[in-house]
Amino acid sequence: PIQLESVYAGVTASSCTEIFPAKCLEDISMLATTSATTGTAKICLISYRQLIWNLFEILAYGNVPVKVRRELIAYPFFKLGGINMILAAFCTGRESLFVSEFNADEIVKLLEREKIAHMGAVDLMLKMLVSHPDFKRIDLSNFSAITSAGSPAEMSSMAPIWEKGVPVSQAYGLTEAGPSNFGDPRFDSSLESIFEKAHTIGFPMLHCDYQIVDPQSREVMSGSREGMLQLRSPHGFSGYWDDSELTLSCIDKNGWINTGDLVENAGRGTLKVNGRNPYETNVGKLQRGLPDNYDEL
Repeated sequence: PIQLESVYAGVTASSCTEIFPAKCLEDISMLATTSATTGTAKICLISYRQLIWNLFEILAYGNVPVKVRRELIAYPFFKLGGINMILAAFCTGRESLFVSEFNADEIVKLLEREKIAHMGAVDLMLKMLVSHPDFKRIDLSNFSAITSAGSPAEMSSMAPIWEKGVPVSQAYGLTEAGPSNFGDPRFDSSLESIFEKAHTIGFPMLHCDYQIVDPQSREVMSGSREGMLQLRSPHGFSGYWDDSELTLSCIDKNGWINTGDLVENAGRGTLKVNGRNPYETNVGKLQRGLPDNYDEL
């Protein structure tokens, strides 16, 4: 067995400071890749402030039920969403299982064998899961919820999971502003009530303000008309690496971040994402590397 006395022998407050220098909230903790606003690869400066505040939002909002004790993390760790899930699991004491790739054959076996209670997924992952020949027979009774993010999930991807009695809801966020900004924390609601809101991204997190603006003029819009979503919160990013001009085009003088996504009010305080702002270019639902008939799969 490891003797902790020998491991920590000679460790003092001053030596710890040398190994782990003190940080302030605005120090940059990581560089994260994104293409959310222009479609070309960019690097976001992610501060400790952004990570800590968004983690607080997730824990306070309850996107993942507290009773969840075993979670599958299938998001890549070079994306901020994957890091966010690890931090939330660490702070709540959840056991987390990581996979290096989303192989449907392996995932189907793992979900049942490891008694997974929650997982996050993008629409393509859900499609791969529900179209697997063994999906209908596997037991998902341990599941509390599945959260979809990354792009709007289609009803055909979610319906087979609902039929197994597992709540599926959509969340929303982007690297520049979260990465978690909207979701539906009401996992104890009936499947019927969750189904009614399934086409929406849910509600804004506690400290996340939003407004809908005209895509061209950037004037604030009212009512149920479609417009571009802007976000403002304590967990906004610190700009794009080595590109101040692009940073200023993304964040206005009042701290509003342009998401480039077109949304509309869906009632009861929820929003529905309809697509991308035509005046911005973005790959959105990334097609490269996917078959031509992706939408029909």
